[in-house]
Amino acid sequence: MIMDPTENRTHIEAAESAAPEHFAAAPARPAAAPARLTWPDWIRGAAMAAVISVHISGVSGFPDNPLLLWLNSFAMAVFFFVSGNLMRNSRKCSAAEYARRKAPAILWPYLTFSACAVLFDYAVLRLRGESLTGELIKLWLRCVFTLVGRGTLWFLPVFYIACVLAWSVLERRIPSLLLFLAGIGAMAFMNEIFSVTVAVVTGGGDGIGSDIYLVVIRSLAASTLILEGAWLGPLLDRIAVSKNGVWAALLSFAVSLIIPMFYQMDFRTARFGRYPFFLLVSAAAAYTFLRWGAEKAARLSALTYFGKNSLILMATHLEWYIVHVVWSGVISIAGASAAFGPGYLVRHLAALALVLMIEYSLSGIINRCLPFLLRPPGRNA
Repeated sequence: MIMDPTENRTHIEAAESAAPEHFAAAPARPAAAPARLTWPDWIRGAAMAAVISVHISGVSGFPDNPLLLWLNSFAMAVFFFVSGNLMRNSRKCSAAEYARRKAPAILWPYLTFSACAVLFDYAVLRLRGESLTGELIKLWLRCVFTLVGRGTLWFLPVFYIACVLAWSVLERRIPSLLLFLAGIGAMAFMNEIFSVTVAVVTGGGDGIGSDIYLVVIRSLAASTLILEGAWLGPLLDRIAVSKNGVWAALLSFAVSLIIPMFYQMDFRTARFGRYPFFLLVSAAAAYTFLRWGAEKAARLSALTYFGKNSLILMATHLEWYIVHVVWSGVISIAGASAAFGPGYLVRHLAALALVLMIEYSLSGIINRCLPFLLRPPGRNA
């Protein structure tokens, strides 16, 4: 039997009037927040492990080894690249509003972790039996307030400035070609940047002018990598997760290995910045094989955890002397390597594993017990 639609509607209306409590509209529920993507954190975690490995090489007595050369060619660049890819589809406010919202999340931790780094420096100074001098205090203050950063903390203000610049380009507030070419030019001066960095860290820099110059050049170079991620990231995503993604991952991995050998014959005299094209290619190649790895090795959830807490790892592994202490412990047990080789690599991997385990626990402690290091009091996560 076919029911008359008008009759059916009449029955419904009658039922609603008889029992309105059963048909009253339910209160609107707030929309669930979109799930956080895990693959960007996985890539950041892998890049963070590469950064720590670079710094282990720096304190191990073999700072100019092939492993360091390869990792240093993409470790930091991938951070900017993946941020650009995510930025492409997340622009829901003006550049000015973005800058205002982003500032507490980046500049507050920069100040708090800078203060912690100064305290650790002072503690080490006292352990060595050395006295605190006025020149050293001036150096600390200069590093913090010129935004050149104490050690690895340079990354935070540079990341903030570069993100705002790239956001402005994507919002068409700044001509894209102008900023991109400025970034390319900045990369060409990277060799000078490294020499200025060494001078600043050791207290022999030229002063505030050299610090500001360093921040500007780094920010321009980083903004170019962010724009590269925004423009190429979606294409590389499709390639990496396609059915032939494994071949793309192998090819990009081979490219990342070959490029440093191609242009860099002497690590002491040549730097990546002399060849901006190679830095851009290395960033894209590393992103491709890491993007594939994030899909195929997603079960390595520790990397995702490190990626979520990459700010903590970046700010503590070197400035809190974790790398120094761990490497000293490794060589006190296993002895120092006489040359770069298998023995050194085993010690290196052991130190890396220990540092990551310490950082895993430290990240949990800071998130639970010291959240004021990450955000101003009263500000939600």
